[in-house]
Amino acid sequence: LEELESLTINNLGQLTEIPASIGSCINLKTFSLQRSGLISLPEEMSGLKNVTSVTITNNPNLKRLSEGFYDMTEVVTLNINSNPSLDCELSENIRKMDKLKGTLSLYSNAFTGPIPEGIGYFKEVTSLNLSNNWLTKIPESIGDMTKLQTLSLYDNNFVDSDLSGGLPASLGKLKNLTTLSVYTTDAAKE
Repeated sequence: LEELESLTINNLGQLTEIPASIGSCINLKTFSLQRSGLISLPEEMSGLKNVTSVTITNNPNLKRLSEGFYDMTEVVTLNINSNPSLDCELSENIRKMDKLKGTLSLYSNAFTGPIPEGIGYFKEVTSLNLSNNWLTKIPESIGDMTKLQTLSLYDNNFVDSDLSGGLPASLGKLKNLTTLSVYTTDAAKE
């Protein structure tokens, strides 16, 4: 499969594992995993050095992203959405994906803990959606995302956490920001 450039896995609920040999798909540029039974992503994804687009959506059993996942440093487009069992912290290693631009979409998962400080490395991202997770802190580095136009952080666990004193002052540096959504509608998160 060394010549494979695009891999789409869709509607395979019985798929619970991606073989380690995925790391040998050195020409892969697009990776899409939707509606699978997968529980985790293999460490060998670190071998996918040419992937530029990743979509991981609607995988009800997916519980974690491997650290090797963040070694795909050529990723420009990243969409990880609607994976309700993905209840891990976003790794600080996400900053390795510093070529991200346009929309960074990480909504409706179960990400916990603080938003990583490394989020500020994404200078070319114009839209960031981290809504509907269990995130607890917005880092000051978010103000370094100078091209950000849309920031969606609603339905997280910011109540009774580090927002008791207000939003980070660094949001004031986002001169291109036109839409900011930070609120909670889930009483369980209050």
